[in-house]
Amino acid sequence: MHDNLEDNVEVREFLNSQNSSVEIIARAYKVRDDVLYGKNYVFDKNKHLEKLGYTEEKTKSYVMNLFRSTIFKKVNNFISNPSKVVINLEDEYNMFMASPEIVNFVSFRKNRFNILNNIDDNFEFYNSMTKEELTYIGW
Repeated sequence: MHDNLEDNVEVREFLNSQNSSVEIIARAYKVRDDVLYGKNYVFDKNKHLEKLGYTEEKTKSYVMNLFRSTIFKKVNNFISNPSKVVINLEDEYNMFMASPEIVNFVSFRKNRFNILNNIDDNFEFYNSMTKEELTYIGW
């Protein structure tokens, strides 16, 4: 099966290229899907969206882990240098969630999810990704 895959022109072009374009990578990924999974293969974009962290659950989990890390740092600072600091977790959470970094992070991931989730064809899905996203989901 791998011999058939590597004999394909699109796959060879991808494998032999030092700096493949998104379209070259997308064509090779489509051929890979067709050869490895067959022509009747039902494309499962959800596994890619989840791996990229674009699903609502993955985004929320990542943000909550960042918040937890922020709070741990504040607690560790307090332990290292005790003072009469009062930390209101609700206020900390609201400030954290309203910070430009988090707002932009969540917005970006929702946007990428919405764009990619509306594409059912695997070539179009791959071709709508960035090189970084394609590299991350892997060959």
